[in-house]
Amino acid sequence: MLRRGNSVFPGGIHPTDGCDKALSMEQAITPFCPEAVTILSEQSFGGPCQLLVSPGESVKKGQLIGKPNAFMTAPLHASVNGTILDIREVDHQGRSITACIIQSEEASFLCDTSGEYHTSVVDIRNITKEEILTGIRDGGLTGMGGAGFPTHKKYETDKTR
Repeated sequence: MLRRGNSVFPGGIHPTDGCDKALSMEQAITPFCPEAVTILSEQSFGGPCQLLVSPGESVKKGQLIGKPNAFMTAPLHASVNGTILDIREVDHQGRSITACIIQSEEASFLCDTSGEYHTSVVDIRNITKEEILTGIRDGGLTGMGGAGFPTHKKYETDKTR
Protein backbone atom coordinates (compact mmCIF):
# COMPACT_ATOMS: atom_id res chain seq x y z
CA MET A 1 0.00 0.00 0.00
CA LEU A 2 1.27 3.50 -0.86
CA ARG A 3 1.44 5.88 2.06
CA ARG A 4 1.69 9.66 1.70
CA GLY A 5 4.96 11.20 2.83
CA ASN A 6 6.72 7.90 3.39
CA SER A 7 6.39 6.00 0.14
CA VAL A 8 7.01 2.27 0.19
CA PHE A 9 6.85 2.22 -3.61
CA PRO A 10 10.35 2.98 -4.99
CA GLY A 11 9.54 3.65 -8.67
CA GLY A 12 7.29 5.74 -10.83
CA ILE A 13 6.53 9.42 -11.19
CA HIS A 14 5.62 11.33 -8.06
CA PRO A 15 4.51 14.89 -8.92
CA THR A 16 5.20 17.48 -6.25
CA ASP A 17 3.13 20.37 -4.97
CA GLY A 18 5.20 22.79 -7.07
CA CYS A 19 7.53 24.02 -4.32
CA ASP A 20 10.47 22.43 -6.17
CA LYS A 21 10.10 25.09 -8.89
CA ALA A 22 11.71 27.57 -6.49
CA LEU A 23 14.96 25.68 -7.01
CA SER A 24 15.21 27.00 -10.58
CA MET A 25 13.49 30.40 -10.30
CA GLU A 26 16.69 32.38 -9.75
CA GLN A 27 19.05 30.31 -11.88
CA ALA A 28 18.69 28.56 -15.20
CA ILE A 29 18.66 24.78 -15.16
CA THR A 30 21.98 23.44 -16.39
CA PRO A 31 22.10 20.21 -18.34
CA PHE A 32 23.59 17.17 -16.64
CA CYS A 33 26.11 15.49 -18.92
CA PRO A 34 27.46 12.32 -17.30
CA GLU A 35 30.74 10.84 -18.51
CA ALA A 36 29.07 7.43 -18.73
CA VAL A 37 25.58 5.96 -18.46
CA THR A 38 24.58 2.54 -17.20
CA ILE A 39 21.56 0.94 -18.87
CA LEU A 40 20.14 -2.12 -17.13
CA SER A 41 19.10 -5.03 -19.35
CA GLU A 42 16.08 -5.52 -17.10
CA GLN A 43 13.83 -2.47 -17.00
CA SER A 44 10.57 -4.11 -15.93
CA PHE A 45 9.07 -7.08 -14.14
CA GLY A 46 8.84 -8.85 -17.53
CA GLY A 47 12.46 -9.98 -17.57
CA PRO A 48 15.75 -8.94 -19.14
CA CYS A 49 16.46 -7.91 -22.72
CA GLN A 50 19.16 -9.55 -24.79
CA LEU A 51 21.85 -6.90 -25.26
CA LEU A 52 22.78 -6.44 -28.93
CA VAL A 53 26.01 -4.48 -28.44
CA SER A 54 29.58 -5.34 -27.46
CA PRO A 55 32.41 -3.47 -25.71
CA GLY A 56 34.22 -1.11 -28.08
CA GLU A 57 31.20 -0.65 -30.34
CA SER A 58 29.96 2.88 -31.12
CA VAL A 59 26.28 3.67 -30.54
CA LYS A 60 24.02 6.58 -31.41
CA LYS A 61 21.31 8.08 -29.21
CA GLY A 62 18.08 6.18 -29.88
CA GLN A 63 19.84 3.11 -31.32
CA LEU A 64 18.31 -0.24 -30.37
CA ILE A 65 20.69 -1.91 -27.90
CA GLY A 66 18.45 -4.52 -26.26
CA LYS A 67 15.94 -6.93 -27.75
CA PRO A 68 13.00 -8.10 -25.61
CA ASN A 69 13.08 -11.78 -24.65
CA ALA A 70 9.79 -11.94 -22.81
CA PHE A 71 6.13 -11.10 -23.36
CA MET A 72 6.07 -8.12 -20.97
CA THR A 73 9.41 -6.54 -21.90
CA ALA A 74 10.15 -3.42 -23.96
CA PRO A 75 13.21 -2.90 -26.19
CA LEU A 76 16.17 -0.84 -24.91
CA HIS A 77 17.71 2.13 -26.71
CA ALA A 78 20.92 4.10 -26.15
CA SER A 79 20.29 7.37 -24.32
CA VAL A 80 23.54 8.95 -25.55
CA ASN A 81 26.00 8.83 -28.43
CA GLY A 82 29.14 7.04 -27.32
CA THR A 83 31.18 3.87 -27.03
CA ILE A 84 30.27 0.70 -25.17
CA LEU A 85 32.75 0.48 -22.29
CA ASP A 86 31.56 -2.77 -20.78
CA ILE A 87 28.77 -5.30 -20.43
CA ARG A 88 28.78 -6.59 -16.85
CA GLU A 89 26.72 -7.60 -13.87
CA VAL A 90 25.85 -4.73 -11.52
CA ASP A 91 24.12 -4.72 -8.16
CA HIS A 92 20.69 -3.09 -8.39
CA GLN A 93 18.31 -3.08 -5.43
CA GLY A 94 19.94 -6.19 -4.00
CA ARG A 95 19.93 -8.11 -7.29
CA SER A 96 22.61 -8.78 -9.89
CA ILE A 97 21.51 -7.50 -13.33
CA THR A 98 23.43 -7.38 -16.60
CA ALA A 99 24.09 -3.79 -17.64
CA CYS A 100 25.51 -1.92 -20.60
CA ILE A 101 27.92 0.90 -19.70
CA ILE A 102 28.27 3.60 -22.38
CA GLN A 103 31.03 6.23 -22.39
CA SER A 104 29.13 9.27 -23.60
CA GLU A 105 30.26 11.88 -26.09
CA GLU A 106 29.72 15.46 -24.96
CA ALA A 107 28.07 16.33 -28.28
CA SER A 108 25.28 13.82 -27.58
CA PHE A 109 23.81 16.21 -25.01
CA LEU A 110 23.33 19.04 -27.48
CA CYS A 111 19.83 19.40 -28.89
CA ASP A 112 19.57 18.40 -32.53
CA THR A 113 16.55 20.09 -34.05
CA SER A 114 17.38 19.15 -37.62
CA GLY A 115 15.80 16.30 -39.48
CA GLU A 116 12.34 15.29 -40.61
CA TYR A 117 11.04 14.55 -37.11
CA HIS A 118 11.37 18.19 -36.06
CA THR A 119 10.57 19.92 -39.33
CA SER A 120 7.71 18.11 -41.03
CA VAL A 121 3.99 17.72 -40.43
CA VAL A 122 2.69 14.17 -40.49
CA ASP A 123 -0.82 13.31 -41.64
CA ILE A 124 -1.94 10.67 -39.14
CA ARG A 125 -5.39 10.10 -40.67
CA ASN A 126 -4.20 7.10 -42.69
CA ILE A 127 -2.06 5.45 -40.01
CA THR A 128 -3.55 2.16 -38.83
CA LYS A 129 -3.90 1.02 -35.23
CA GLU A 130 -1.36 -1.73 -35.98
CA GLU A 131 1.20 0.81 -37.27
CA ILE A 132 0.74 2.92 -34.16
CA LEU A 133 1.12 -0.11 -31.88
CA THR A 134 4.25 -1.19 -33.78
CA GLY A 135 5.77 2.27 -33.32
CA ILE A 136 4.92 2.30 -29.61
CA ARG A 137 6.36 -1.22 -29.17
CA ASP A 138 9.52 -0.65 -31.21
CA GLY A 139 10.07 2.71 -29.52
CA GLY A 140 10.22 1.00 -26.12
CA LEU A 141 7.54 3.14 -24.49
CA THR A 142 6.66 2.07 -20.98
CA GLY A 143 4.31 3.33 -18.30
CA MET A 144 5.48 5.77 -15.64
CA GLY A 145 4.15 3.85 -12.67
CA GLY A 146 7.50 2.29 -11.81
CA ALA A 147 6.97 -1.28 -13.03
CA GLY A 148 8.06 -0.53 -16.61
CA PHE A 149 4.84 -1.97 -18.03
CA PRO A 150 5.13 -1.90 -21.87
CA THR A 151 2.63 0.68 -23.17
CA HIS A 152 1.74 -1.29 -26.30
CA LYS A 153 0.36 -4.11 -24.13
CA LYS A 154 -2.23 -1.70 -22.72
CA TYR A 155 -3.56 -1.02 -26.21
CA GLU A 156 -3.35 -4.50 -27.75
CA THR A 157 -6.90 -5.31 -26.80
CA ASP A 158 -10.23 -5.22 -28.59
CA LYS A 159 -11.62 -2.97 -25.90
CA THR A 160 -11.61 0.75 -26.65
CA ARG A 161 -12.86 3.62 -24.53
